[in-house]
Formats: sequence, C-alpha cells, structure tokens
Amino acid sequence: MPTGGEMPEEKGNQEKSFEYEVALAQALLNAINERNDFVHRQGGFDTFAEAGQYTPGMKEAYDQLEKAVGDAREAFDTGVSDKAAVVEQMKKTDEMGAKTIALMFGLEKPNKNVGSAIRRFFKGQ
Repeated sequence: MPTGGEMPEEKGNQEKSFEYEVALAQALLNAINERNDFVHRQGGFDTFAEAGQYTPGMKEAYDQLEKAVGDAREAFDTGVSDKAAVVEQMKKTDEMGAKTIALMFGLEKPNKNVGSAIRRFFKGQ
C-alpha cells in the first residue's frame, strides 16, 4: 500500500530552521511524485479515471496519496515563512521541483508559450 511520503519532524519549540523548511518542500515533492507515479503505473490519468479507480483498492490507494499531498502542502504552507527563499535555494539542486512549488504557491507564473498541443493548436487559428 502506498505511503504518501513522510513528513519531517520539527525539533521542539525552536524556531523552524531553513533546513526544516527545505525538508518540508522535499516532503511535498515526494508526496506529489508518489501520487503521480501511482497514476502513471495505472496507465495515466485518463486510463485511471476511466477504469483503474473501479478496481478494488485502487481508489482508496489514490485517495490516500491525494490526502498525503494535501497534508504535505498544508505543512509547507503553514511551516515555511519565506517560500520564495526556499524555492530559490531549491533551484540550485532541483530546478523542476522548485518550479513545481513556485507554481503551486503562486510564486511564479506559468509560461504561456509552453502548454498543451490542444491549446497551441487553437491559439494558431
């Protein structure tokens, strides 16, 4: 059964360290990746939505992973005082992860020039 990632432990009542905030970001990314990998293993989101979720245990497993993402997102949102600083630090080692978090929390705007093939198709008409 999927675990949904593990949240880092906070050390007592001490002020949250920057390392702890980066660990919260990593826990969020781990939860997102675990959920996305689960869906990918089911054949992708469309296949999972059409058939996989009706397989015994699959919807429950997905719901558990989705809850883990929500919990990790809330922990990051409430536990990180300067999200922009954490994202900047992450860019040094995990640019895609930093971009994911930046987009999730509105620290960066999506690139309008990059998108789905359908959007590009209709934009050209």
